[in-house]
Amino acid sequence: MLKLKKVKEREKMVKKSKILTAAAALALGVTALSGANGASAYTVVPQNADNVKVCRTMTGIIDPVSTTFTYTVAPDSTEFDMSRVAVTGGTVVTGSTTSGSLVFTMDFNANASTTQPICATLNFVPALKSSATWNGTAFTIKETASSDNQYDTDTAEKTLEIAYTLNVDDQNAPIYNSQTGDYESLLTAKSNQVDFQTAIVTTKTHIELTKKVRGNLAEPNKQFDFSITLNKKNQQSSATNTYHVFTSNGTAVATTPSPCQAGSACTFKLKHNDTVYIGYDGSQNELPVGSYTYTISETNTGNYTVSYARNNGAEATGSTTPSGKNLEEEEKIVFFNEYSDSISGRFFVIFPFILLAIIAAIAIYAVRRSSAKKEQA
Repeated sequence: MLKLKKVKEREKMVKKSKILTAAAALALGVTALSGANGASAYTVVPQNADNVKVCRTMTGIIDPVSTTFTYTVAPDSTEFDMSRVAVTGGTVVTGSTTSGSLVFTMDFNANASTTQPICATLNFVPALKSSATWNGTAFTIKETASSDNQYDTDTAEKTLEIAYTLNVDDQNAPIYNSQTGDYESLLTAKSNQVDFQTAIVTTKTHIELTKKVRGNLAEPNKQFDFSITLNKKNQQSSATNTYHVFTSNGTAVATTPSPCQAGSACTFKLKHNDTVYIGYDGSQNELPVGSYTYTISETNTGNYTVSYARNNGAEATGSTTPSGKNLEEEEKIVFFNEYSDSISGRFFVIFPFILLAIIAAIAIYAVRRSSAKKEQA
């Protein structure tokens, strides 16, 4: 009878050891906890346990990135005290002492050469409540908008799993610690890294520059001198340092220097109705939006009054666009040159001919008068 009783007790202990639940994945570590598991207390001990990492990666970086992403970790039960989740590599914003969510942030600072993800490490072991009933907990992690709303977020909701159960021996029997009077328990992560990743979609653009000449005295075939200075907003940017100027059919325009260099002036010539594309050859956009500033100037305009319009807007007087204008998605610049066709303007144009006619008339009059005198003599 005594032997049969011991066998039944052992079978009962083995049955308890098979309680294993899956819950959402986040870190492991080692911490001692005591609490109720039926009639027994338990202690958390390590066994192939890994901390869980939440990692953020960006691809397609052109200009250096400096922003902050926010993550919300929510359990589906009250098994964990979320305020006790250990977070390293990030900053805890809020934590709940009940079943509420943990919110933490992670700074993302990278330049164009960065390839490694930036991670925060989460350890859920200290947060497992002593009153846990071994029902398991599923964690979900969501990433919300970056601090400046400039970068896309990974909108997929991540589900992470942690398994915890009684620690058992090679006979699948619970391990009893006679010194503490506790059974030992075990916490293991089913996934040790959760990745959030998005690509920076870099829109590319170009500058469309058109020359218009107006007025009755305008010279449609006159070549006007233009200069553009394109500057990279950040020297660490991987955006191109060289660019070209093309006609509408993709023919390269003669520039000085050739190709043009970001950071210094590049000059070329345009006449009436000429349109050129700065950084665009008809098939390839070369200039990433937001990575450059530009200034365009027209020189040696002579008697012409100069104005310009940007993106079909109102005309502004002047031969130079605002210094350091940001290169946006659509850049259409038209420079207007107008030669005054007023009465006074026309008078100054024809005055030399009038003067020549007067001189010629006087000369003819003088010759005729001289001839008349000779005849009288």
